[in-house]
Amino acid sequence: MVILSDLPRLKTPQSTLERFSRWVLPTFGHRFLFSQPQEFPVARFFMGALFGAVSGAGLFLGLFHNVPMNSVNRLLAGYAFVAVCILGGAFSSQFRCSVLLMFPSILGSRGRAYLMLFVVYGLYSGPISNIHRNVQDVSFSMGCNIELQIKHSKVMWKVVMDPFMQVMQNIVEDNKEFTKEASSVSRKFQSIRDEVMGQYGYDTLEQGPVTAKNSTQELYAAKTLMRCD
Repeated sequence: MVILSDLPRLKTPQSTLERFSRWVLPTFGHRFLFSQPQEFPVARFFMGALFGAVSGAGLFLGLFHNVPMNSVNRLLAGYAFVAVCILGGAFSSQFRCSVLLMFPSILGSRGRAYLMLFVVYGLYSGPISNIHRNVQDVSFSMGCNIELQIKHSKVMWKVVMDPFMQVMQNIVEDNKEFTKEASSVSRKFQSIRDEVMGQYGYDTLEQGPVTAKNSTQELYAAKTLMRCD
């Protein structure tokens, strides 16, 4: 005869989550999740280590992914962080609870501030940084264009003014030669000038009888007769 008190009794579920776990998971999985801390020590150790590794990798990628480090330091920091999380997940239930409570806290005010910080960082490293670089490139290009135009203006002014200044300098330097040439030309054309003015072949001092005439017509007639003679 079997005594009913000797049969193992299943614990009555006390919460909705426990009832849902009992309905969905197999018996071993349900017993493992809702067992006492001293039960299943080996399975708890490996499951805690696996949970610590996964949560540590996720937290490292989420928190330290954008920290400026070289590849060697990043790998060392990642391995150290994941190792600490593995040890915490394997030996401490408080650590596992703290990690699990981080995900609901993301939906709170602090979590929204943290997400907003990531959004602002993404905007600054993306579009805002691109706009900043474009503005710097535009200002640099405008400065280069203005400087290039100033240099070209100086070169063009020098090219235009150098021949003119050279000509003026030559004129100033050859002033004496120009004066001599002008005097020579004046002397060479003196005879032609004297002929035109009616003084060719005569001395001005011999014009006494001519100048003694009373009228301009008589003076012109006398000079004409002297040229004909």
